[in-house]
Amino acid sequence: MVRRKNFDLDQHRLDQLRIALGAKTERDAIASAMDIALDVLALEREMRAGADAMFGRGGFQHVFDEPDALDFSGFYIGRERTQRR
Repeated sequence: MVRRKNFDLDQHRLDQLRIALGAKTERDAIASAMDIALDVLALEREMRAGADAMFGRGGFQHVFDEPDALDFSGFYIGRERTQRR
């Protein structure tokens, strides 16, 4: 279902998004960004399920502060990479 929405958006960021995604229109850029965000969330969910399955079989141990936390801080999407020290 498509519904009309009115938002106040940062025009500079929207222009950057449109250029980065190679979209012809702002609407296409936003739709593509939403698709990408949903894909990233689905991938994260699959990675967590896979990691849980591997840890459950033994041979692996959690090395993060929280026993069930995965560390994705080294990954970045569309923003400058921050150096971990």
